[in-house]
Amino acid sequence: MPSTFNLEELIERFNDDFSSQRLDQVMSYFAEQSEFKDLNGKTAKGKNAIKKAFQRLFDGAYGEVTFIPKNMIVDQEKRQASFVWTCQHEMLSSASLNLPNKFLFKALKMRNGSAFFWHGVDYFIFDEELKIISKQTYGKAAFAQFIKGTSQINNATSAKNLLFGSTRWQILTSLWRDIVF
Repeated sequence: MPSTFNLEELIERFNDDFSSQRLDQVMSYFAEQSEFKDLNGKTAKGKNAIKKAFQRLFDGAYGEVTFIPKNMIVDQEKRQASFVWTCQHEMLSSASLNLPNKFLFKALKMRNGSAFFWHGVDYFIFDEELKIISKQTYGKAAFAQFIKGTSQINNATSAKNLLFGSTRWQILTSLWRDIVF
């Protein structure tokens, strides 16, 4: 890569490929010996493990996912960046999903509605060739707070009580009925 290459532009292209669900293109940004720490603190090491960690998202289990850029702080000299975003989920169709992903899709849709979003940040570290050697994802809480509503960022209604206000049995039987029948 040219020495004048801009990390901000690189992250914008990465985000575009990620939001367009182009998994092979997304993986081209990673170094062979890279690592990914997800929102829950699980670490995937190496490109194959990272691809596996992303697979469910790219298969559509979380709906159509778009990362809306909010802010970016880049240290070009140290090859590090923080990328602040809002993750928008549109729960369109589960028809093509396998059974475990269909179950997850239905649970998220039942809990949050057909559209929801949450806020987070990715912290990137790049090697000398400007390949990602570390991508760490963080949310505002240990468990992402999904906010029920449309893509309107000012909708602050929490969906927390939708899941915890119902009995687990009602949720499971309803999801099973939707998946099987």
